[in-house]
Amino acid sequence: MAGTARTVGIERMIAALTAIAARADACGSWLAHEPPDIGQAAAAAARVAEYAHRASGVIESVRQMTKKSAPTRATLDVNDAIRETVMLLGGEIRRRRVALKLDLAAGSHSVLGDRVQLQQVVMNLMMNAMEAMAAVADRPRILWLSTETAPAGTVVVAVADAGVGLPAGEMERLFDAFFTTKPNGLGVGLAICRSIIKAHGGALWASPNHPCGSVFRFTLPTARLVPQGPGSGMGLALSTSRGDDVEV
Repeated sequence: MAGTARTVGIERMIAALTAIAARADACGSWLAHEPPDIGQAAAAAARVAEYAHRASGVIESVRQMTKKSAPTRATLDVNDAIRETVMLLGGEIRRRRVALKLDLAAGSHSVLGDRVQLQQVVMNLMMNAMEAMAAVADRPRILWLSTETAPAGTVVVAVADAGVGLPAGEMERLFDAFFTTKPNGLGVGLAICRSIIKAHGGALWASPNHPCGSVFRFTLPTARLVPQGPGSGMGLALSTSRGDDVEV
């Protein structure tokens, strides 16, 4: 478990450190202006500190996973957590020439959970979706993220792509430890993602997207339904409007 936890955390650490480097470069650029733009430099410096705190949170989460500790749970807004994850992956989204569409349900959607672990799940699903579209050249590479409230009082998060998709018989096998469709994959990411969601009282599954690609969905109980006892890049513009394109 220690090795797989480190594997799951490494992508988020890289994203956080990349964001820190980008904001630090921006800070230097604003200070190099004639005259220096102190306001913009200060804002970039503040984001450096913010991402550094997030990196610290990732390290703490991996430490807990290696010790099999219970998640550190607090009330959080799922939409806010998704926006933060998108910000961290902005550079990767641009590099892969992916069009991101957010369809986040209006209002607050609070759950009780470990923010770092849940963001790791979203990040893993986003990275998998972008990798699934790497060879796509005959249609736009679109990545959709959406949230909605289900009648049962749960929040449903969906990550969909326009990639090559998977045969129906392999959908469930994706969550088996060490099963992978990637040439250099370890086959541990989705298995751990499912275990994280299960530990939060939810479920994670995959289904075909139409007309192409795959959709990964997971559910989380809203905060009022969860027992609260022990153990229980740059220039990114975001909007909560349903169906909005996101410029990265």
